[in-house]
Amino acid sequence: GSSADSCAETYRGPSAASEPETQHVESYMASLFGDHRGAGDNDAAPLDTQGVMITLHSYGNSVLFPWGWSDTLLAPNDTQLKTLGRKFGYYNNFEVCAAGSCYYIASGGTDDYAYGALGIPGYTFEVGTSFFQSCSTFESDILPRNLPALKYAFKAARQPYKDPAGPEIHTVALSSGTVTQGASVTLTAKADDTRYNSNGYGTEPSQNVTAAWYTIDTP
Repeated sequence: GSSADSCAETYRGPSAASEPETQHVESYMASLFGDHRGAGDNDAAPLDTQGVMITLHSYGNSVLFPWGWSDTLLAPNDTQLKTLGRKFGYYNNFEVCAAGSCYYIASGGTDDYAYGALGIPGYTFEVGTSFFQSCSTFESDILPRNLPALKYAFKAARQPYKDPAGPEIHTVALSSGTVTQGASVTLTAKADDTRYNSNGYGTEPSQNVTAAWYTIDTP
């Protein structure tokens, strides 16, 4: 997925992280997230890992996750990476798949580094339908399709390998907009375990929701 030829389009440089831009990105990500994973290809990140990394790229309308450097080897957290990716796919209606198997092998990607070196789930959103698009296309299509997925990533970052596997709570409402102290009020919400979409790259298993609870003034 890369070349040692300095004149090639996919030239990888003389050594790993040889470029100062790459070094700074790696250093910044490590300072944010820390290291949650062993060095082996088969070392899984613990399920209590925190943080999500998303890089935006053009183009293709796809959500890609590790591995990008192999088209046969599954990431140790493949199940969890697929689940979170399919949540993104529900919101932006993109294809969701491992980069090396559904696109082409490309080593050295940012999402591979985020997961491979640090253990945090890393994704590439391939947005749009060409490398350069108008501001009107961005505002009318790219932004509204992807902003909800990015907001979900923000909510999932506390437990990205756990929370996406459970139901989402939505359509939350109170029976009254103003409630005086001591008065009764009805809270309604929907617990939904079907909000996943891969657009043809597998189906996320759903489960019956058996219970829910709420808190007031406490996250």
